[in-house]
Amino acid sequence: MKTRVKVTNLKSTKPGVGIAFFLLLIWLPAVQLSANYTKPQSTGLNNMFANHHQIVLQTSMFVDEISAEICDAADVLVDEQSYTPDFVWHPISDAWNPKNHDQGSIYIDLGQIYSLTGIALHNLGVTNGLEVSVGGPGNWDKLITLESERSNEWEQTEISTVTRYVKLTANNIDVSVNEFVLYGNLVDETVTVKSGLIPGLENKTPEDFGRNSNNNISINQDLVTNQLCLSVPKDLSHNFTIEVYNLNGVKMMQKEFVYNISTKVLLDITNSCDRCGIYILRYYNDSGIQRTLKFLKKN
Repeated sequence: MKTRVKVTNLKSTKPGVGIAFFLLLIWLPAVQLSANYTKPQSTGLNNMFANHHQIVLQTSMFVDEISAEICDAADVLVDEQSYTPDFVWHPISDAWNPKNHDQGSIYIDLGQIYSLTGIALHNLGVTNGLEVSVGGPGNWDKLITLESERSNEWEQTEISTVTRYVKLTANNIDVSVNEFVLYGNLVDETVTVKSGLIPGLENKTPEDFGRNSNNNISINQDLVTNQLCLSVPKDLSHNFTIEVYNLNGVKMMQKEFVYNISTKVLLDITNSCDRCGIYILRYYNDSGIQRTLKFLKKN
């Protein structure tokens, strides 16, 4: 069987069509190297947080500490959140640099409380003295100072803290960062305890464990560090006991009060609750009154 193959004589093709076809061949590869990308290259690092949850940051989360307004200049820190250390392309946006912006100190409002596990930052220059703090506006605790001796590389640091706010302070005018990535998980404040291990918790629902519920006793902090501040009304401030449990039902501490002249009770939980997370506080007195509250401990 014969098969006919149609052959096109290129000489008969109009010159304009051939030139257009040639230009198309040149143009197509160039599309892939647009101004939005750099040449692919290995980061030289594996992402140590590859199995961690990335918290996607947005410009609206960044606040200038002095003006208390959204810091638009921080857009360069979060405009390439898909570029993580295990990605072969480096972030290429401009950098947040105190020399170029009036903000030497900004903070991130995550909107909710997170348990943070890691930080990754990409620098365009030698980054020495980028201080990271946690806590809240007007009440910051230094967490770590990030430093890098090499440019155009990712720096990755493990952390363990519970917070809603993260503050970035440039202690050196040469700090030059063009992407900031946070890893962690939203703190689930729904109380789930092992049944029967904590007295008085039978048939309780999560709504019964509000930090500041209307049961006359309240915890005065959103996040507890080393000391827990408890408000106890005068009619309940004598002959009572405070117990603290973890969510596995293990009693972490117990303290008895014969009489407390103040309505404020301070509990040192530095050694008894050494891990961040949710704990259950139980109050009970000689009259048979008992209350249960939850609190969130951060390192």
